[in-house]
Amino acid sequence: MGSMAQQPRRSQLRILFFKEEGWWVAQCLEYDFAAQAVSLADAQYELMRLMVAHVFLCTSFGEVPFEGIPRAPDHLEKCFEDGERLCLTHVPEFRPGDVPEAHVIDSIGTFDARVC
Repeated sequence: MGSMAQQPRRSQLRILFFKEEGWWVAQCLEYDFAAQAVSLADAQYELMRLMVAHVFLCTSFGEVPFEGIPRAPDHLEKCFEDGERLCLTHVPEFRPGDVPEAHVIDSIGTFDARVC
């Protein structure tokens, strides 16, 4: 095994959006990553920004992205299954200064998003 980090596998990640105390929460179910914002679009942006930063930092330090990150709490699975499917047609546009390398975004995968 070399010192180079393995590239993360592309997969379909399930993202649950829900409102909590006036905020939109975006919660990844495969990995316990969550973000909140005033709007659903901003919650999506913040979650993607968090995940891209995680992948970028892991690969920069020779670590495997998402390794050891636990799944989201089990009770969110039912909410996801009962939720209404959302169509996330694109990766959110990153603001100036937030632009990661293209391979970092591509390595995260695709999304199945629902709102409950």
